[in-house]
Amino acid sequence: MTWVAFKIWCKKSWAFIKAYWQFFIGALVPVIVMILLRNKNSGKVLLEGIEARNKSIEIKKEAIEKEEAKRRQALEDYEKATTKIKEDYEKKNKSLSKKEEKLVKEIVKDAGGDQELLTQLLKDRFDL
Repeated sequence: MTWVAFKIWCKKSWAFIKAYWQFFIGALVPVIVMILLRNKNSGKVLLEGIEARNKSIEIKKEAIEKEEAKRRQALEDYEKATTKIKEDYEKKNKSLSKKEEKLVKEIVKDAGGDQELLTQLLKDRFDL
């Protein structure tokens, strides 16, 4: 950068500062107040904040673990319930099919070998 370019840059900077001096004062005042009023134990406050954050993270982790345990338990309960329902349904279906077999045997005995009568009785009984 040459001397002339530096001079031009300084003039433009000064013109900008004169036009927008409020911005610089507004930024400078909080910095000065912060320097004057800074606390000697700010490190202690920072450490307390970090500890609080770590405790919060631990609490969130525990809550997530509890939620996952409850979700797993609910899934196990669901699986047990559906298995039991399926077993009960299969038992009922088997018992129904045994009843139906008895009915068919009775109908066959009642028909006495007559194919047309047997067909008609089965058709009426089972809505075929």
